[in-house]
Amino acid sequence: RFFATLFALGIVAFAAFVVTSPNRLSRFSAFWDPFSEENYKSAGWQQAHSIMGLASGGPLGTGLGSSKQKWGNLPEAHTDFIFAVIGEELGLLGTLTVLVLYAILILGIFRVALRARNNFDRYVTSGIGCWIAVQVIMNIGTVISVMPVVGVTLPFISYGGSSLLATFVAIGYVLGVLRRDPEIAEDLRARRAAKSARG
Repeated sequence: RFFATLFALGIVAFAAFVVTSPNRLSRFSAFWDPFSEENYKSAGWQQAHSIMGLASGGPLGTGLGSSKQKWGNLPEAHTDFIFAVIGEELGLLGTLTVLVLYAILILGIFRVALRARNNFDRYVTSGIGCWIAVQVIMNIGTVISVMPVVGVTLPFISYGGSSLLATFVAIGYVLGVLRRDPEIAEDLRARRAAKSARG
């Protein structure tokens, strides 16, 4: 009952947050139908052209560098909508490859979290995995128009300084947790010993 009340309050707060700003309201209404006459030349422009890019890519894409949408039609093609360019240039196969690579990365991070030796490392590593997963879901959800445009970058792919730096620092922390695992540490010591013996 408590969670149901909390969920209902969250929905009300979210609705109030959206309705009180004309910009947020237009973005929220645009993702339902970006091709409508009202939305196409305003808030729905980006999502309409991202869908066009994905659709024109087909199964194998138009080839690297051959995207038409990124040349003026699709604003922020190098940041928020980079996945649409990937879909246009590399096709369905390319987008599925990117999704599989993200799945491997995120599952790997959660495996490291399960092997962590203390709760702090476990929680932080799990948080990093959730953070990257949410970023991927929100970015791709925006591109395929199942979510409103929120300006979230695609980890490791979107152009951007602070976002990319923060993601690399987070992955560095995960690797640090992994190195403290006894089995990994023993393996690293054995490799160093073998390397010094050869040298």
